[in-house]
Amino acid sequence: MTEPLQLLYYCPVSFGGIAEYGNRQCEALAQAGVAVTMLCPSDFPFQSSLYQQVKSLTQDAKPKQSRLKNRILIFKSLLADARILDHFIRRQNFKTVLFASYGEYLAPLWAWRFRAHAKSGVKFGAVAHDPVRDYVVGPIWWHRWSIAEGYSFLNEVFVHEPIQLDTGRPVKNLRTTLVPIGPFFFPTPTKNLEELRKELGIPQDAPLFLSFGHLRDNKNLDLIIEALTVVKEAWLLVAGTEAPSSQKSSADYQKTAESLGVAERCRWRVAFLEANDVSNYFNASDCVLLTYSSSFRSASGVLSVAAWFQKAVIASAGESSLLTLVETYQLGPVIRPDSSEEIVKGMKSIMTTEVSPEWSRYEADNSWEKNAEIIIQSLA
Repeated sequence: MTEPLQLLYYCPVSFGGIAEYGNRQCEALAQAGVAVTMLCPSDFPFQSSLYQQVKSLTQDAKPKQSRLKNRILIFKSLLADARILDHFIRRQNFKTVLFASYGEYLAPLWAWRFRAHAKSGVKFGAVAHDPVRDYVVGPIWWHRWSIAEGYSFLNEVFVHEPIQLDTGRPVKNLRTTLVPIGPFFFPTPTKNLEELRKELGIPQDAPLFLSFGHLRDNKNLDLIIEALTVVKEAWLLVAGTEAPSSQKSSADYQKTAESLGVAERCRWRVAFLEANDVSNYFNASDCVLLTYSSSFRSASGVLSVAAWFQKAVIASAGESSLLTLVETYQLGPVIRPDSSEEIVKGMKSIMTTEVSPEWSRYEADNSWEKNAEIIIQSLA
């Protein structure tokens, strides 16, 4: 009888789409017969009886007043987590390791540990959620070196869109494999549309647009608010967590809404949201806004949430798997990024033209079962 694949899954983040993705991927791998051990932070929020969790990594750094202090905390965590992973591989004798996401930050200071493991026969893979690494920290020579170091020990890279990876320098025997993203599962809403809209003070017949998730600058929330000055019947619900201290806060966006005279049509639920709250907010909304900037060239976990609730979207981004999925399955209008006029056009299109997303075909092609099957074939 063949022994099951023993997989160490390294997930150093405890919030956002990567943490959710990691949990769903580990569950699918476990259901396919893999013995999965996830190494994750002590505050990892997801629980599962299908695989083992070892909560030994550092908690995500909480935003500080100083951007420098925040970066120092993040850098310390990166190096500490690399040491923990290194020791865990040695102690437990794992031969297959999958990183929940590819990352190059400070890689020249930690990648050598895993090159040593690779030389001794350990196989490494990583999911490249954001394969275009154009966010530069430090001088460009350090950035290029870091990218190369981050790939230097990997055998397998899993991507969500066909792409020629920029690995900084050639990496021998590195294989790139396309995998789908499955849906993110949520419970049945505890409140119907009428109840929640009444609670939020939103008219029952008003078109309600939802901006969901981490309040990152590249989601163009300021342009969405600007679009409300033109689409005067539209309402906006912002639900998610604050961005890092280096980016605009929800208070900044609320000030913008007030200055433009649209604050009365905006509702803010900025906090970590329980699953029931997420279900209620998506159920009460007519459309999900995925209006990323042109610098966004990756997959979007929010699209997987929208797919679970079968909500049409308005999407913008750079060349990415997000746009490919929206266009392929006709999930809603795709607009030019970084333009309030384009967001206006998308909103009016949703309000006046019936959208017929191909949800059945989307769900058939994008499942966690397929994701796990490809991962196993590649790593085993």
